[in-house]
Amino acid sequence: QTEMEIGYGFALKNGEARSVMGMTKLPRGMLMRLGGELRPWEQFSLSAFGLAHAQEMTLGLHVQGALQY
Repeated sequence: QTEMEIGYGFALKNGEARSVMGMTKLPRGMLMRLGGELRPWEQFSLSAFGLAHAQEMTLGLHVQGALQY
């Protein structure tokens, strides 16, 4: 498995936001993702990514949130 990710972020008042584009080479094709991550403060993050599997022609959506306390 080979993975590559490119992202660009910028600072918010108390956190950061970034956009991400990535690719993972798998034994059964290539998985591509495009999305972003929002971290308005250090204890909370929210990310959403669109996924596409090139060989199987499938699309997906990955949404994840985290809260640290």
